[in-house]
Amino acid sequence: MAALLRLYPGSFKAAELDGLVRNKAALRALLAGEDPRRIAEDWQDADASIQKKRAQYLLS
Repeated sequence: MAALLRLYPGSFKAAELDGLVRNKAALRALLAGEDPRRIAEDWQDADASIQKKRAQYLLS
């Protein structure tokens, strides 16, 4: 989405994808022009927590 916003700033309507995008904070950050790599860094703590919980239920 970040690439499409950069390549087609006048014609790509990212705000119309609001119903399809699960993470509203990420959508707002992309629309504000933030770097997608920095946005993904925000997910690291939550992802680590999910992976730790998930590991309890995996078969070894």
